[in-house]
Amino acid sequence: MSMLKGKRVKEIMRFFVGTAAVIVCASFFPQPALPQQLTQHKASHKIVVNGDIRNYYFTRSYKEGTDQAAFSVGGRLHAETSARRGLGFGATYMGANPLAQNGPNPLLIDNTLPGYTISTLGEAYLSYQGERSQVKYGRQVIRTPWANPSDTRMVPVSFEGLSASMQTTTGWSFSLDRMYKFKNRVKSTFDRNTLVTTVPTSGFLAAGTVYKKGPLSAQAWYYRFYDIAQLGYADALLRANTKKRFKPVAAAQIMSEGGIGGNLLKNVRAHAAGGSLGVASDDVEATVSYDNVPGDASAYKGGLIVSPYTSGYQTDPLFTDTQSASLVEKGQGHAYKVAATFWTSGHRFRFIADRARYFLAPAKGVPNNDLLKTDFDLTYFLGARPGDAAFRGLAIRDKLGIFDTPAAPLTQQFNQAMLEYDF
Repeated sequence: MSMLKGKRVKEIMRFFVGTAAVIVCASFFPQPALPQQLTQHKASHKIVVNGDIRNYYFTRSYKEGTDQAAFSVGGRLHAETSARRGLGFGATYMGANPLAQNGPNPLLIDNTLPGYTISTLGEAYLSYQGERSQVKYGRQVIRTPWANPSDTRMVPVSFEGLSASMQTTTGWSFSLDRMYKFKNRVKSTFDRNTLVTTVPTSGFLAAGTVYKKGPLSAQAWYYRFYDIAQLGYADALLRANTKKRFKPVAAAQIMSEGGIGGNLLKNVRAHAAGGSLGVASDDVEATVSYDNVPGDASAYKGGLIVSPYTSGYQTDPLFTDTQSASLVEKGQGHAYKVAATFWTSGHRFRFIADRARYFLAPAKGVPNNDLLKTDFDLTYFLGARPGDAAFRGLAIRDKLGIFDTPAAPLTQQFNQAMLEYDF
């Protein structure tokens, strides 16, 4: 017991040392209320600089198994020229370093953080900015439902290729992304692999449209994951426009996927549909969500959804996703989730709680393969109002996740203690 207490004391000391390091580093930057711009004396355009400093301590505990932990400090530094005759350039350095030795035994290190050094030029692109359009070529972070930053650890996912977007005055926007290479969040290098294959692929093509006007928002996307599968996805969200404090919220989603090309994963064929109902106000939102992924015995892994760039990250768009649990990697079945978000006055504190139950198809040797997941997430914001378009300031966050199964309750829990300064 004394050894356990000593270990916990060391863990706490590590986190506070990292916290102090972030605060000291943050003190060198101007106050977040003032935008940072470095003006070139001999040029008419500007270079805008921003980024974040992040301190992250991750622990994972098992009822039966080897406990793991990792501690890291790092962040992003982004610089971008304002458009001159429509042309610009942007670059982002992304880095993460263990602040203290995570331990000599690699089995005790949680490398999903990761527990080792990352150093990469995650973005480096040329851009063209029109009145309502933008084109980028090079390394970049993109935001689409099935290929996104997955930024829940130290550095985000980024891609290399061409992206184009256009907005209209009628509420519609259109996007086209052709990406050739991929850098996952625990690597420094770009390559042609994915999260589900080790054989190089030709990347992916994504084409989508988004509609936002009044209480309605909707989107539809087509993905071609070369040599793996093609996927279609659509969702819609309606927030009732009433004078009542609590406004009804309803959403629905649907997806379909099938194998193509080289068919690296044989017989990919999956479908999913879901819905969500709830109420929302300026300070509270509560929802009940449901998703269904029907099985197909003749398909890849019984009808598993194959998501080459979010698998294992739980950042795909299914309504019932929770941290470290999703129907995407759990396989065919259905799930429900009850979730609530609470803000204090002034939006300084945010508390999120959710509980999801995954009813999964029986696995080999495991007749009852269900999973119960519970999350608690508390964040304190010190800086600009976090609802602003570009939050600037200090945020302290702690997330606790608890896994249960019918056969062995409390099989695993993780805790993520984070401190981030956005400048």
